[in-house]
Amino acid sequence: MEDLHTSETRQTENPYATPLGVSSVDGERRRPIGVTILSILTGMLGLVLLAVFIILLVNWKENNEYALNRRLAPSVFWLIIGLSVVLALAASIGMWRGRKWGWWITCAGLVLYAIQNIGSAVMVNLSNGAPSVSTFLSVDSLKFTVRGIIFADILAYWLGTRVRQYFGLEKTSRIKAVVLAALFGIGIPAIITIVLQAIFLFRTR
Repeated sequence: MEDLHTSETRQTENPYATPLGVSSVDGERRRPIGVTILSILTGMLGLVLLAVFIILLVNWKENNEYALNRRLAPSVFWLIIGLSVVLALAASIGMWRGRKWGWWITCAGLVLYAIQNIGSAVMVNLSNGAPSVSTFLSVDSLKFTVRGIIFADILAYWLGTRVRQYFGLEKTSRIKAVVLAALFGIGIPAIITIVLQAIFLFRTR
């Protein structure tokens, strides 16, 4: 009788249910809400940059002259805009799909923007000699400071365990990630820009 009761119980159980103690793959890969928001915002930014790139491309002669008047190589001008479009759209897709390269691109961008804005805030405060309260409370100083804090906070979230788990990077050291992201986000673009700009200045001497 006990075997018959056990057999009937097994037949009534849902054969598609996840066994107790076993985590489903979907549960482990559930996208954090912050990643979803960043993916959408970054995708919108990429589309806006793409529209700007197309508009600038229509008047490419005038924009080349604009760059030349500021002693900037046109190739650098177009590279900056084009690369921004590609990286923004790639980061958005990578975040949405939980790809590791999407995490790295986004991390590099956050490190770049955090350093850029904090550095700009420091430069504004040092531009008029010794730092002062009036300089610190100026519009430019507050603007860059607030931006730097925002990007630093987002970066701290991005380095969190839950986010890294979603991308399969929970074993990656936070310090190592920031260093590599800085090298990727700042070092490589800087080297390319310097080389192209040097070639341009050499040819126009």
